[in-house]
Amino acid sequence: MKKIIITGGTGLVGKRLTTFLQEKGYEVNILCRNPKQPNEYKWNIEANFIDEKVFENAIAIIHLAGAGVADKRWTDERKQEIIDSRVKSTQLLFQYLAKGKHQIQSFISASAVGFYGDRKNELLTETSSNGTGFLAEVCQLWENEVEKIASINIAVSKIRIGIVLSKDGGALPKLDFPIRFGIGAYIGNGKQFVPWIHIDDLCQIFIHLFEHKNQNSTYNACAPDVKTNKEMSKTIAHVLHRPFIPFPAPEFVLKTVMGEMATMLLMSNNCTSKKIQQTGFVFQFPTLEKALENIYQK
Repeated sequence: MKKIIITGGTGLVGKRLTTFLQEKGYEVNILCRNPKQPNEYKWNIEANFIDEKVFENAIAIIHLAGAGVADKRWTDERKQEIIDSRVKSTQLLFQYLAKGKHQIQSFISASAVGFYGDRKNELLTETSSNGTGFLAEVCQLWENEVEKIASINIAVSKIRIGIVLSKDGGALPKLDFPIRFGIGAYIGNGKQFVPWIHIDDLCQIFIHLFEHKNQNSTYNACAPDVKTNKEMSKTIAHVLHRPFIPFPAPEFVLKTVMGEMATMLLMSNNCTSKKIQQTGFVFQFPTLEKALENIYQK
């Protein structure tokens, strides 16, 4: 039975991905801070510690670990924590893998569409340049460390993820909360593109790349149906059978309440997913309406 390691396996995506992998017959080892289950192993990034038993008979690593970018206000301390949780965790994995005492053949790492920064209407492919701003900096630093793993003869893929939609948490409950109470509106000018992906499709992308060995490359993980913020809010309201108010939540209010973190809601990423589709991957939820209907019916 093939064994796969997931870092950040106790998070939203990690839990769902673990379920899918186990259903397909894979064994899953999880690296986390506080192991509670037999398949969970401890690591401590600050102490530069990793339980090396996690690597026994494992052939791949799916690297999801990283402090949530939307969990807390972006103080200087929090911003450094967001960077370190991604960069230092990757460095720790590299240090062990460089020893060569393992069977790891592939390393698939999360990244984010924040790599591109705010690009207005520009169509963004995986060859588009790195943008500016904090999120773009985080993603570039993270991907730089991931690339080092390719230098030790391990196949590497980087997955730039859009907003993950799930019934169990993440961004959607924040997006639909005001709409559920009949006060739904769009954010800023509403014209910013919001790349999104159903959590099940995201998990299947990781599995698809592992199984088909489309490695040593970068892929945008977002559905083909990229919406503007205004279109997304309107679609959520439609699926929930709630009114949509065609007025904006002003940009200055968001910046007052959220500080620099408001840039996440105001930036525009018109990303294309053609590259992952060209590998043979087929989205189960290619349209926002279909994705939301699936999530809300559960």
